[in-house]
Amino acid sequence: MPSRLAGMVKSTVTRAWRKPRGPFRFRISESAIPLSSLDITLLELAAENAELRLQLAEAQEQCIEMAVDAGALQAEIDALRAELAELRSSSAPSP
Repeated sequence: MPSRLAGMVKSTVTRAWRKPRGPFRFRISESAIPLSSLDITLLELAAENAELRLQLAEAQEQCIEMAVDAGALQAEIDALRAELAELRSSSAPSP
């Protein structure tokens, strides 16, 4: 792959990776560089890889949000159990 083409792929993939959300679009003017079928395949793979990385980053973000929510729910459940235990012990008849 010519070094100019490699630089274009690297900069495009880097921009796509830093982009927070949205579909990945990749365009190179046909007159810019003569591309072989191998170059085109490599560019398509680079674009697909960048898109998959974006999807992975979004899924990881959602997992972190769910973990935080689960921690908050667990803390609320623990507090409710403690309150229930206290109410049961205070309303239990004394022997």
